[in-house]
Amino acid sequence: MLWQTIIALHLLWPYGLFPKSGSDEAPASFFTYNETTRDNILKLNPALKSEDASLVSSNPRPYLLCNTAMFVTANGESQLAPVQATSFFTGIVSEPLKAVDANGLEVGGGGVTSFEFSSEPTAFNPTLNRVTARQLRQWALVDIVGSSSAAFAASLQQYGSALATNPALLSEHVREGAPAAANFLRRRGVDTTEGEKRLSSALAATLLGSFAEAEALTSFLDALIPAYQYWSVLKPPVEKKIGKTPFADGGSLDNSGVASVLAYTDVNNVIAFTNTSTPITLVKVKHEDVIVVDDSLPPLFGYQPFVPDVGYQLYSGNRISAGPLFQNNQVFPSEAFQDLLNNLWAASGSGLYQNPPIYFQKGLRIQSNPWFKVAPVPGRQQVNVLWVYLERCKTWYDQLASSVKRELGPFDGMVGNFPHYSVLDTELTTTQINLLANYTAWVIMHAQTTFTSVFQG
Repeated sequence: MLWQTIIALHLLWPYGLFPKSGSDEAPASFFTYNETTRDNILKLNPALKSEDASLVSSNPRPYLLCNTAMFVTANGESQLAPVQATSFFTGIVSEPLKAVDANGLEVGGGGVTSFEFSSEPTAFNPTLNRVTARQLRQWALVDIVGSSSAAFAASLQQYGSALATNPALLSEHVREGAPAAANFLRRRGVDTTEGEKRLSSALAATLLGSFAEAEALTSFLDALIPAYQYWSVLKPPVEKKIGKTPFADGGSLDNSGVASVLAYTDVNNVIAFTNTSTPITLVKVKHEDVIVVDDSLPPLFGYQPFVPDVGYQLYSGNRISAGPLFQNNQVFPSEAFQDLLNNLWAASGSGLYQNPPIYFQKGLRIQSNPWFKVAPVPGRQQVNVLWVYLERCKTWYDQLASSVKRELGPFDGMVGNFPHYSVLDTELTTTQINLLANYTAWVIMHAQTTFTSVFQG
């Protein structure tokens, strides 16, 4: 719970959305849609009346869909299955073929009322479609915000063994990140004395060539990954011990969110914002021009992310050299990918970056994808997608006051490669945040006719 708790202290606690209890700061709350759904939960579970319940605002709000992912084993390799957390339910709505969790049980098929996620079933009534379960505490906002932001989890799962056998590398990471982490925790009233003492001792030892203490610290790596008790609603494992299965950021599976939202068959139009640290560029690959975009886009069309000197390769029939966790993401036909690339590049000014890269790609045929529960259905064989790529734009830059331009620097070398900040940078300045907010709003207003057309006809 370390990562989830730190994120909750950052993002939820200042707004009263992280009720906690005990010295371990465990969450003491659940979340649901409104008073009606809360009352229904309390009627069936009167013991929860003392718990805080976080409700979606009574004002009109977008449908909450928080994407996280769960590590599964399929075809003998570690992969990620999509987990949807909403104010109504949480679970794997799809049925990933032959995918099993850490308990060796098949996954998928739907979800449970969100408060009951991470539990052990004790009884199942198929007539009422109701499960009785025991759990240490309720699934809370801290869990969905924390697990859906655990971008490090996939890397730890893949490269944790490398750090475990290379304590010098671990020491380097600790040396770089420990001061900022300790400062943040101290500001929140957490006593970091013992932890800092252990880290300092381990770092001092590595400088003298002794790595034993650093090696001992690596034993905690796996424990840093969020983990919860999962079970499939298709076959509730009644009265069985349910061990925890590791979870990761939903972006480690599909950072666009497009595949997950298409599981809802009443969605016919999508506005997809690609806010990325990858600028749109044109490079030469084997004497051919190739347009490079963010890694999240090619897999939606069945392509692996761009690889220098190789370009884009289809997943099918090719060795997977990039984005192995994205291999199950295709929801659109491969032949439509080049059309997207060409139009995003043209919209940007073909390298001049005069306008924001926006392209309304209409009539995209939906391709069946059981991993995400996406399929064409009567009345929805295709969708329209408005792609919005957050790329720098000279038209916006030229309208800024000279004082703001001095803050940003020259257009071809803006501070921090604006607007391509890394999502791993959680310490952006007020100025950086305001500039991002202003620019994003400007992009929408600049293309307001295109945006409003999504909602017409």
